[in-house]
Amino acid sequence: MALASAAAMTAVLIAGCTSQGEPESGSTVSGDARSDNGAADAGIDANNPPKALSTHVITAVDKPLSEAKVSLLSLRRNGETATLLLSVTPTMSEGAKSESVSLYSALGNFTPNLLDAPNLLRYSPLKADSTDVATSTSGVNLYDGKPTYYYAVFPAPKGDTVDVQLGAGLPSFTGVTVQ
Repeated sequence: MALASAAAMTAVLIAGCTSQGEPESGSTVSGDARSDNGAADAGIDANNPPKALSTHVITAVDKPLSEAKVSLLSLRRNGETATLLLSVTPTMSEGAKSESVSLYSALGNFTPNLLDAPNLLRYSPLKADSTDVATSTSGVNLYDGKPTYYYAVFPAPKGDTVDVQLGAGLPSFTGVTVQ
């Protein structure tokens, strides 16, 4: 069972690292350039996404984005790993509704971590050769009003409750139960 879970997780990790030919930040988008907005990579049914457990509205640092609603969808333990699922729904500035912007640059230092304060531990996404292999930030662009799904795989926290830090200067989701 553990081997099957590890194999499935590896497949998710590899799928999440590939860019699907998305436009560059600031490019114009016609139609639905990314129909599932990362849902497939994150293991989410785009037609029936999970309900948010908590939400923050963040003022963007990169124009043409004015703000983004970041929603915590889940944090699930799977053996020795835990998978964080978030959605990011942008609001573009007036006059820029057809443009896109990269997830990382739009929100500044968007680098989620898990903080297990009682055990004095911070967990970063799994890496290989100093490259995040267990996240979906690479090549992720945001489109006005359309949720984009983000996932990250971490070592499973020792505790049952953690804080999800979105990055330096960004808000945190506190007291999140690891399911």
